[in-house]
Amino acid sequence: MVYSVTIDNHRNGIELGQCYTKSIVNLLGLSTTRGPALQTLGHTLRERRQPGGSASRAPHAYPRTELWKLDPRNRASMNCCLWDGVGCDEETGWVIELDLSSSWGILPEFNLTSPLWKLKLSETNFSGELTATVGNLQSLVSLELDFAPFGGSLPDSIGKLRSLSYLSLQSCHFSGPIPSSFGNLTKLTHLNLMWNHFTGPLPTSIGKLYPLKFISIDSCGFSGSLPYSIGNLTELNYLVVRGNQFSGQLPSSVGDLHSLNFLDIGSCNFSGSIPQSFGNLTELIYLDVGRNQYKAQTLDSLSWLWKLINLDGLNLDEMNLQGEIPSSIGNLSQLSYLSMLNNQLKGQILPQLMNLSQLSVLSLADNELSGNIPSLLMNLTKLTNLYLSNNKLDGPILPSVSQLQNLQALRLSGNNLSGTIDLDIFLQLKKLDMLILSGNKLSCLPGKEADVTLPQFRYLKLASCNLSELPSFLRNQEQLIALDLSNNNIYGDIPPWVLNMSVNSLCYMNLSHNFLTGLGQNPVVFNWRRLETIDLASNMLQGSVPVPPPSMRSYLISDNMLMGRFPELICNLSSLDILDLSFNFLGGVLPSCLGNTGGSFSILNLGSNSFHGTIPEFLVSGSQLNMIDL
Repeated sequence: MVYSVTIDNHRNGIELGQCYTKSIVNLLGLSTTRGPALQTLGHTLRERRQPGGSASRAPHAYPRTELWKLDPRNRASMNCCLWDGVGCDEETGWVIELDLSSSWGILPEFNLTSPLWKLKLSETNFSGELTATVGNLQSLVSLELDFAPFGGSLPDSIGKLRSLSYLSLQSCHFSGPIPSSFGNLTKLTHLNLMWNHFTGPLPTSIGKLYPLKFISIDSCGFSGSLPYSIGNLTELNYLVVRGNQFSGQLPSSVGDLHSLNFLDIGSCNFSGSIPQSFGNLTELIYLDVGRNQYKAQTLDSLSWLWKLINLDGLNLDEMNLQGEIPSSIGNLSQLSYLSMLNNQLKGQILPQLMNLSQLSVLSLADNELSGNIPSLLMNLTKLTNLYLSNNKLDGPILPSVSQLQNLQALRLSGNNLSGTIDLDIFLQLKKLDMLILSGNKLSCLPGKEADVTLPQFRYLKLASCNLSELPSFLRNQEQLIALDLSNNNIYGDIPPWVLNMSVNSLCYMNLSHNFLTGLGQNPVVFNWRRLETIDLASNMLQGSVPVPPPSMRSYLISDNMLMGRFPELICNLSSLDILDLSFNFLGGVLPSCLGNTGGSFSILNLGSNSFHGTIPEFLVSGSQLNMIDL
């Protein structure tokens, strides 16, 4: 067994208190002539720190080797097995675990054979590639290099680590092909290669790693076919191959993985049809087969799917599914997550969905569903996220939506919903932080200001909802990220409290295409610290141009009645990408300080105003403009 506890300093005649750990000497090729090996290792890593380097790019960087020091005044420090990141064998005293995670330096060579069992270099900032000498660590059982930016190719010698059972190389910037010697790692039970930049196919030799229970090759850059030999890994519980560039059909051998609980093959460019053998995967709890290039098929043709009655999560997004939702969907009564967005599903939302009483997430957005939103849907009281946007649904939004007390996100935009709905109904949903009703035929009543606890919205989009005034509940919103009230009938001045709404969180605001006349003060300086986009176009705003915050990237305030000169404070907006002040009554000379923006504009529209004088030099040369209208 492996221990990291206090042990007898003189057990088996080994002077552990003096930390002469031969395994580390051999592992790193360090000399013991000038002091104990681990202290030398800590000193070496500190001295090899690159000029200007940092301990790690991780926010929790922790250079543990700084504490690897022998101090005769501190008895505990004389036992290196008590040092953070060091683990020793209880019987022999050999160091068999070494954790250098969140450290820095130059990656040392693994020069000689070592009895090290466990090596962790995760979230380090070592420079240099992983060299062939890693193959010398033939006693390793566990190797973790997650989030260490090694880069380069995996050395073929990694296939010499025949004792490995746990290998995790997540986000290490490795590139090139996977060495065929991977097939030698026949004791592996856990393999994580996700978020690297490999090329070429996944080797067929992976099918020799029979003990594997966990594989994640998410977003690794693999191409070619998924090997048929994957079906040999009958001990697999967890398989994620999403986000690669595979081609061709899924191998039917995946259906031989009878122990699978979690299968994600989304976004892999697979074509053809999903094999019927998938119906054998009756232990599945989560299945994602979406976002591939399958041929057009009806949902009813996936007869194998209805056998997977233990499913808790099912993702069928962007699968070229057509036709109606079959009643057999009700067989999957354990589902808590169901997503079928961006297909061509038609017909009504079936009452059989009501059998899915455990649902917390239901996404049927971006289809061609029609008819009313069924009242029975309001009985799914565990729903936290309901996405029905961009369909052809009609009829009213039922007041019984207030029964969904666990709802956090409701998206109904882009339908043909009609009738009058009082926003007070949604204010009863205390957990709701996303409400999107834009692009329907609704008439929304702004609600009455009440002395009750209101939900704190993060995303509120009520465009084209026939609002006649700003909803008063907005004055108490402190966490808004995006607010869209465009294309309504909101008249008059923008009240002063709007300028103090969500000042620390708001990133996007759209009040365009209303009948707003002013901001109640002049000049106006927006105080939103994170605001990147504001659209006030096509109103009746008067006065001078409001000054946006330094965070602004897109400022649209065209087609108003603004007067005065171009505000020179805009010259300080170095992040500004799009500026549209067209169709106002602005005049005077364009200030030369516009060049202070560093030529960052991609779109500058000042047309249909009364500017005169010389065009600033930066507009003639050195700018990155894609469109300009003066």
